[in-house]
Amino acid sequence: RESVADFLQDRSALIILDDVCFDSDLDWFDFGAPEDVEDQAACCFVLLTTRRRDLLPPADTVEVDVLEEAEAVQLLIQESGDLSRNLAESAETRAVVRECANHPLAVKSVGRWLNLKHATAGSSGSKEEIHEDVVSSMEKILRSGASDEADMMYEILNMSLSPAINGEPTTIIKFCFAAFVRVFCDKEFISDFALADASPIVPMMTAELLFESLLNLEEENLRKEGSLFHANKKDAAILIPEALSALGVLKVIETVPEDEGEESAAVVEKYLQVTHIVQQEYGEYLLEDDISLKDFTVDAERRWNRAFAQSFLDDPAEWDSETPDAGLDYALEMMPVHMIRGGMYAEAIKLLANSKFVRGRLFALGRENGARRHIKDCETLFDILAKQKGSSRKKLDGKGMMKQAYQVLGSLLNMDEDEFIKEEGSPEAVEVGRCHFEIGFSLAEKRCWDAAISHWEKSQELFVSSLGMVEVVAGVLFNVGVVYSHMTEYEQALGALKQCLRIRGAIHGEEHILYAQTIQKIGDVFLAMSDYHEAMESYNWALDVMHIEPSHHRIDIGDILENMGNIHYSKGEIDDSL
Repeated sequence: RESVADFLQDRSALIILDDVCFDSDLDWFDFGAPEDVEDQAACCFVLLTTRRRDLLPPADTVEVDVLEEAEAVQLLIQESGDLSRNLAESAETRAVVRECANHPLAVKSVGRWLNLKHATAGSSGSKEEIHEDVVSSMEKILRSGASDEADMMYEILNMSLSPAINGEPTTIIKFCFAAFVRVFCDKEFISDFALADASPIVPMMTAELLFESLLNLEEENLRKEGSLFHANKKDAAILIPEALSALGVLKVIETVPEDEGEESAAVVEKYLQVTHIVQQEYGEYLLEDDISLKDFTVDAERRWNRAFAQSFLDDPAEWDSETPDAGLDYALEMMPVHMIRGGMYAEAIKLLANSKFVRGRLFALGRENGARRHIKDCETLFDILAKQKGSSRKKLDGKGMMKQAYQVLGSLLNMDEDEFIKEEGSPEAVEVGRCHFEIGFSLAEKRCWDAAISHWEKSQELFVSSLGMVEVVAGVLFNVGVVYSHMTEYEQALGALKQCLRIRGAIHGEEHILYAQTIQKIGDVFLAMSDYHEAMESYNWALDVMHIEPSHHRIDIGDILENMGNIHYSKGEIDDSL
């Protein structure tokens, strides 16, 4: 905050914060705006929106009400497209927006739906007919005894996503939207790069592939649907996102190429995103509570993800392509997740150890992001495989999967930058070292000791060559010592810990807590070896350092005293033990 305040000191700036919830959030943007603006050459103002009336004093607050009726009418006309000439301000049009309670999202949704309904029906769509359609929907809400904004929006969305064919409402568009939300928008599984958005951004071609795979999967249930289903499935898969975007449920985002050459328009790529959080919540509601989709949503998580992943794999990808499109970029990050969610465990194991896939993933996501994503996928799969114990099916080897996947990942981390990595002080070497360190930590957590040590030794070598004898090297050696101790290879454990102690002594001095904790761990190793004399020497040494500031290290001191008591007890020295 101080750095930004210094930067803004001689500048005029307006900072806009949307949907602020907590007072503490405002503190981060308090850059010392001058009280008397007229006396200052530059100033910084903060404009914010919030649903909390008490967030700021009344003098600093402007309360914004719902749309006025005239504004709502104008919004309905604006969103109705070609139908706008039939929606000039009239009693019927005003009645429509009143039925929507002048709610902007409701009015906008109705306008989009009416426009699409008019375009597909090819009818004139009189004001009276439009009013009847909306009123009939609102009557359903009143009959159910509910009248809050969420119910109103859900009914409007239900109406707009169930177009009538041959006089009967259809479910194909509603089903595909529910599938889009389940497969792409589950916050437990979304892309690491989508965390800043209310809803993930998905390549258009990826969404079309999902829709096509689901039309094939649910052919039996969809056979009763109208002309949209009986069209070529690939054509139908293209029409569905067009319909959802026309209804305002999904918005289309187009990328702008960095180089604006003559052919730049040919490489513009399209993405889809759920427009509003209420619409995403409606998609989740469809999955759980909508009766019209009950035949589709049985075991939906597994079946839909499997269908999507299998459709992608049926057309073999060039994983390490030098010119990946948006669909391939998405698959390089997220395909293992969809395979795991779809129960395709053997296929996921094979993909995570595919050198072309791993190489493509590293280049698409970047070295460290790609490595972290790979680690996350391997750990997720390992945990699932570990729960298969006792299953009648052939048990897959989680540890073997991790070792093989990480061996491939580790061998590709250099990313054709060997020449730079060998240079003294190389930042690339530090990146590779960090990746090996994280791989080693993941392996150690799953008790793959030998493989963990191998990766840590590589990280140590890279850190020493690029940074010298620094604390991160000591940290690696400490971890190696701990793992050797778990393996009961005590001499190697002592060797690594004593190296760590020398580095920490040189960097921090002999009164630093890290120095003391290293001595404590050496004492633990001696205790495991039943060398009580050396263990007591180490513990006393560590205590001397920790007692300089005992209130900061009570837990470590308690652990040491417990071990010392156990040593006395083992030697029959009961009073000393107590």
